[in-house]
Parts: sequence; structure tokens; C-alpha cells
Amino acid sequence: MGDNISSLRWLEQAKCDLDDARFTFSGHKNNLTCYLCQQCAVKALKSYIMHCTGTGVWGTYVDELCKKAIILDNRFEEKEAGCRKLDEYYSTTRYPSDEDSPEFVTMQDAEEALKTAADVVEFVETIMGRIKKD
Repeated sequence: MGDNISSLRWLEQAKCDLDDARFTFSGHKNNLTCYLCQQCAVKALKSYIMHCTGTGVWGTYVDELCKKAIILDNRFEEKEAGCRKLDEYYSTTRYPSDEDSPEFVTMQDAEEALKTAADVVEFVETIMGRIKKD
């Protein structure tokens, strides 16, 4: 079993990011909502990997971390498509480009990102709870 204290801190931060994402969503800040959802999922997955391995984990992309989680537990495969979608918001929501504008992220995108991030956090919490009981 890994470092429970550190992994729980990462999970708590993921939940804080999710709470912040919900707050920004209520203010129609779609870009920030989606970015916070991406960060939330990163932290939740890092928490799980750290919990299982006892070591820190590098990475800023949800899809990359989800693939690492799949190696530890193949049930994460069902989260992979949502994780990949969240990664679209890592840069595009923060940096201007010739193709994208601030309106690039819609309210529907933000709502979907919130659902995905909440699902990842809940899934990680459930699995980590089962690991602790074993």
C-alpha cells in the first residue's frame, strides 16, 4: 500500500478544485470551469496512483495518468474517453491561439467537464475506499 497521507491530500485538493469548478460554472466562466475540471481529474488520478504505488507521479495530462491507472486497475478503461476530452481544456482554455477564441468552450462543454471530473473523483474515492478495507 502506498503513502495514504499524501494520496489523501491530493484527493482532497481534487475535491477543492471540483468545488471551485462548480462555483465558476455558476458564474458562466466556462473556460475556467473546464480548466479546473481537468486539474481536478489530474489530482484525483495522481492520488489513486500514489495510493497504490507509494510514490509520487509526474504528469499534467489526464489521459496519460488514466493510462497509468489502467495498468493498476483495468476498470479505469471506462473513464479513458472522458479523461481524453478533459485534456482538450488544459491549454486551450488558458492561452490564445489563432484557431480558438474565449468562446471556444461552451456552457455545454463546461457542464460535461463537470460531470466527467465528478465521476473521476467519485470513482477514485470508491476504489481507494475498497483498497483501504482489503
